[in-house]
Amino acid sequence: MNNIDIQVQWSPSLSSALENLATETFDIVVTDLGLPESRGIESFLKLHARYPRVPVIVLSGLSDETLAIQAVRSGAQDYLVKGAIDSASLLKAIRYSIERQRLLTELESKLEEIKKLERERKSVLSMFAHDIKNAIIPSTWVLKRFLSGKTRDLKDDLLLIDDSLKTAEELLTGFIEFSRFETKGYLPVKGDFDVKTAVLKQIEGIKLEAVQKDISVEYFFPAEPLPVILADERMIQRVIANLLQNAVKYNKPGGTVNVAVKVSETEILFEVRDTGIGIPDKHIPFIFDAFYRVSPDQKGSGLGLVIARTILDAHDGKIWVESEAGKGSTFSFTLPRSSLVPPEF
Repeated sequence: MNNIDIQVQWSPSLSSALENLATETFDIVVTDLGLPESRGIESFLKLHARYPRVPVIVLSGLSDETLAIQAVRSGAQDYLVKGAIDSASLLKAIRYSIERQRLLTELESKLEEIKKLERERKSVLSMFAHDIKNAIIPSTWVLKRFLSGKTRDLKDDLLLIDDSLKTAEELLTGFIEFSRFETKGYLPVKGDFDVKTAVLKQIEGIKLEAVQKDISVEYFFPAEPLPVILADERMIQRVIANLLQNAVKYNKPGGTVNVAVKVSETEILFEVRDTGIGIPDKHIPFIFDAFYRVSPDQKGSGLGLVIARTILDAHDGKIWVESEAGKGSTFSFTLPRSSLVPPEF
């Protein structure tokens, strides 16, 4: 058969065939509809119900061709009429049946993936609606109290409204960016990216908030000049800013944030270490999932880290966290040295 190595195992009955399928892997099954212990389409249906992923070719006589067609409609890959086939047509049917089953399995897998994504999408939308509602409700109560003339402290009420609307704005901004993940608009536009300048800029931007919480921000750069790489400046700045904001936000008064940049032959490593509340071990596997929060009362969109991971994926980088509850966390990410700006000659 065109020099193709085909190994055949014969089973005298349906039960023995099922036993063989349970212990060995077969590329295809060719079965008669008339077996000693099972006759007609039931022979195929029993086999197919037990092993739906194994392609089956049904052998039929002229008198039971209608049953063979019924078997195909029930999931068999093909049927062949006994006495009207030769080795070439049998080999062709086997090849086509195996390929059709492979494509069918692949299609089913993709459909399951689509269903999973749809479930996740609905879950994300539900969580987002819940978060927006929770962010807006306090300001709604305050405004109703104000309109009814029952305001006791106008400044405190206005501060509450301001805080509520800022939270809603953060949620909306994060969700809009999150929604761009699968669009061309989220692809990085790479250019010359000065690592040291970017880090210092974000440290300067977080200093006021850090001072207000009595948190010191320290940084370390290697003695040798840091390289300029090809990266989307806006995106990487977003990652650095997010990690610094979290390091200050979840730190303790009198705590420290340490930022370090290290260079190896293959990559640039960024580390943001804090002395804050840390993350319990059970939460770490989910910390980069959309809308995930370590505690129910935690503020924020829950999208910052998943956005950071998506940005770094687009740059062929990686991000991870090491943490100990009560002692602090270290968020690290890398950018490959392969993205270095080519030297000029």
